Amino acid sequence: MPKIRTIEALPESLHHLFEAWKQQVRADGKTRADGQPATNGDRSSSDLSNYERALKDFALGASGSDHLHTAHLTLLALEEDRILDAVIRGATQRRGTKPSPHLESSLRSWMRRVLIDMAPRLNHTTLRPVPGGYLWKPYRTTLAPFSMTQWPEGLKREFAKMEAAYADPFYVGPGHEDLQRHQLRPQTLEGYRRCLNRVVEYALTVEHLQDLSLLDLVNYDRALRVRSWYLSRKAHGGYGLFLMLCMALAAVARYLEITGQLRSGHDPFSRASSAPWTRFYRLARDTRQLGHRNGKISKLPDLPPLPPKEMEALALTLAKTPPRRFNGRPNPHQLHRRQQAATFYGLASGAPVRIKNWCDMQWGRNLYADADGAWWVYFRPEELKNGTTGREPREYRIKLPPVKAQWIHRWRDHLRATIGPDFEHVCPYVFPGRERKLDQNGQPTWGRCREDSFYRLIRDSCLEIRGHAYRPHAIRSDVTEHIVGRQGASMRSVLQAAALLGDSEQTVLRIYNKPDVQRLLDEDYFSELAKDTEGDA
Repeated sequence: MPKIRTIEALPESLHHLFEAWKQQVRADGKTRADGQPATNGDRSSSDLSNYERALKDFALGASGSDHLHTAHLTLLALEEDRILDAVIRGATQRRGTKPSPHLESSLRSWMRRVLIDMAPRLNHTTLRPVPGGYLWKPYRTTLAPFSMTQWPEGLKREFAKMEAAYADPFYVGPGHEDLQRHQLRPQTLEGYRRCLNRVVEYALTVEHLQDLSLLDLVNYDRALRVRSWYLSRKAHGGYGLFLMLCMALAAVARYLEITGQLRSGHDPFSRASSAPWTRFYRLARDTRQLGHRNGKISKLPDLPPLPPKEMEALALTLAKTPPRRFNGRPNPHQLHRRQQAATFYGLASGAPVRIKNWCDMQWGRNLYADADGAWWVYFRPEELKNGTTGREPREYRIKLPPVKAQWIHRWRDHLRATIGPDFEHVCPYVFPGRERKLDQNGQPTWGRCREDSFYRLIRDSCLEIRGHAYRPHAIRSDVTEHIVGRQGASMRSVLQAAALLGDSEQTVLRIYNKPDVQRLLDEDYFSELAKDTEGDA
């Protein structure tokens, strides 16, 4: 029979840990006057105060409070370097200034001594650092994916024709004059395809239709059934996707009317309430209002911002910290992904583009060095999602500062070591993703990094290091609000933010400029009224 081991109960708080540490025999082998081994509790009162001070500073730096009774032991589920960094962070908060090098060294030494002495008890599964992917707690339910490869072949061909008609400036087919008035970019059409995927799933799996066409998709009664079916499967949320689904159905209906297939009797750009596309717009609006009334609109959770300096600090930490693993050391691919996350955080504040642009970014095309060795980020207008209604998007061209070029050189050195000296020819993407298939030599193949994989990488790496998740798209707002919200910000700040985003100045002012109006009134107009009142008195 296997030997039954008795596992000693873990202390509940840092206070209980400290009390247990005082009862342990000293590691230096000192003895009492009676010849018995001395315990840590036999140390001088000043020594005990120092060790307790280190624990309190750790609790303050890790949880915001230095009360050891309320500081749970799971705060120690970190790497040793991060525990020691938390001690210094707590000491800085307590003192108001960073401790001197001598005091910093002493605090680290005291905390390290406690960790070493208590290592047998702290080596518990509940106190092992948890990888970021396991720390993430989903805030909404997700449905099983439905592969677009299951679309009927006829529907695939029809959608491809619609893509060409909307996006090709040289299209000369039916209704080409009207389609020139209402061009859509490839990424918009790709978003429509993903939204329509749920309609196709419903028609194939619930209604068991075999041959689908675009005309079948724009059936208004079917859209109502899809809404009931889709939202009933979502415990919370789903209204945003249904809104986009209605936008996609409206675009398909307008295309079918322009090409003479729908024949609704309305002008393709009519705003009549009975026009098919208008009905889909109204359905989207009514559904969203219904979600607000029922309190089922799923909003993204608020996450702490990452100003540029903190972003750079996170990048440096990621670059030198290997990813966490429950068992064993991280494998080479996991180390590659960690360096990819570090490079992203190092570069993002200099070119805060969307996640799709990061995944599409290629060497020599979107990220290149000029004759002087300066690095540039460039995207053609059709590769962007920016722009305001009625305006053509502008090209994106930003010259990166030397501090960002250092991250590029570092990343290129990593790719040479990981993929090979000809990494640009093996995979042109700046952030390559490893594919499942192997080449003829049994080596992994590299391709475009998937957006969902890139999203999880950025989210989980921040969660593992800083204790909170992060979204790649939030970098756009964090960088912009840092620039526009600075003291003395002016139109120059708006122009800088617009250039970094690749967006218009109007969009920056409308979306990102959120001043504290009450504070401005109190400091300006209301203070002026108060002075006038005092003068009259």
